[in-house]
Amino acid sequence: MFNRDENSYVGSIEASINKAKSSNSFKRPTSNFTNSIKGGRLELLSIKEIVAVEGGVPIMIDNNHVGAIGISGGRSIQDEECAIKALEILK
Repeated sequence: MFNRDENSYVGSIEASINKAKSSNSFKRPTSNFTNSIKGGRLELLSIKEIVAVEGGVPIMIDNNHVGAIGISGGRSIQDEECAIKALEILK
């Protein structure tokens, strides 16, 4: 599913999709990559599927990974906060 606010940046489209894909592929929030790179794990930058920007969060149902949500358009930390809040609302 994809939804875009009519006032959001066009560049946010690909950013949100890529955040969701990265989170889904690795079954973890994209903020994990951000924190790992800040901690010195620069080799993560060489993996094409990794998006090291907050805003991608995995969707878990009954402890089963079923997908991911990606949000872009605000500051990256705000994107992640919105993604987490959206998942809380859906539960």
